[in-house]
Amino acid sequence: MENLYYIIIDLDGTLLWDFNSIDEETFEYLRYLKSLGHKISIATGRPLRSSKFVYDQIGLNTPIINYNGALVSNPTTNKIYVDLKINKDSIIQIYEFIKPHLINLFCEVYDDIYLHNKTDEIIPFLHIEGSRLFTGNIKEILNTNPHSGIFFVEEQYVNTLISYVETNFSKTLHARYWGPGKYHVVEVYDKSVDKGNALNVILNEYNISTGNIIAIGDAYNDLGLLSKVGISVGMKNASEDVLSKVKYITDSNTNQGVLKFLKQFFENKNF
Repeated sequence: MENLYYIIIDLDGTLLWDFNSIDEETFEYLRYLKSLGHKISIATGRPLRSSKFVYDQIGLNTPIINYNGALVSNPTTNKIYVDLKINKDSIIQIYEFIKPHLINLFCEVYDDIYLHNKTDEIIPFLHIEGSRLFTGNIKEILNTNPHSGIFFVEEQYVNTLISYVETNFSKTLHARYWGPGKYHVVEVYDKSVDKGNALNVILNEYNISTGNIIAIGDAYNDLGLLSKVGISVGMKNASEDVLSKVKYITDSNTNQGVLKFLKQFFENKNF
């Protein structure tokens, strides 16, 4: 094929419709595109341990973007390109501030999880298979700098927590609200972490222009990536801020949106 493309795909809300569901028709088409010489990468907020099954199912050998860009690595070569962590003392300081209104808290570094309080409600958030779990008072068990801190707080204190982080750590940290949902979660991470920044790894690794990069996503954490590529695609189920900024909109993640766009793009070329 004359033009080769680099395809970067988000997982939750984009390629997958629940924790680990795989649409075999979509995955078969991705393997087909790879066989033609196109490159494919995953860009997700998930840790490597809960995204590598997708990487392996497609048969990838490219960099994978985890923790929204805090970790960029190549599992086939064990090369780490980006490894951004936050100071554990900052997590402790934030914990002390929000403690009266804190429901739970966990931090991750690679496959180690540091969990403040083990409850049934927290388990689905942990992607626990393949991890090492350390449980206890976060001040006592967190002995290393993590990739992020995930704070579960009372709803009325979400903005209080975000404001505290943005005011007291304005040069180093950023806070993002995951909601709305059943739980009110604020993620704290290094200010330079962004899927769009992680794109630089791919640009440096491969001789490809941004005009030949297709990025597909659905949420706020995809915006940095979607804004930097020539072919930006939002899922029908995407947030309004994504839908207002992408070049193309495809069907929902539960209705083969990724497959439908890629087939139209590579086979019909009605663009």
